[in-house]
Amino acid sequence: MRGLINFVYLYVMGGYRMACAERKDVLCDPVPALFMTAVCTTYILVAPEGFGLSYVLSCAVGGGVAVLLFGMFMKWYLQFKKTRV
Repeated sequence: MRGLINFVYLYVMGGYRMACAERKDVLCDPVPALFMTAVCTTYILVAPEGFGLSYVLSCAVGGGVAVLLFGMFMKWYLQFKKTRV
């Protein structure tokens, strides 16, 4: 449960801090959140109590989910930056 709270905190605080301040270190919060997303997704897919998929497939899907979310974040950030200026 503590891991889930940390996971949600990274995403929520990353967005909040981006909205409230001019920051140059844009990737300071999203990078750990994306890493945790990849790790958690991979674990859920590979674990016997999860989907029980192969390790290689689970790593590929976990990495793909992280890349997809990074793309979504950058799209949001660029739109946010455009409207903020």
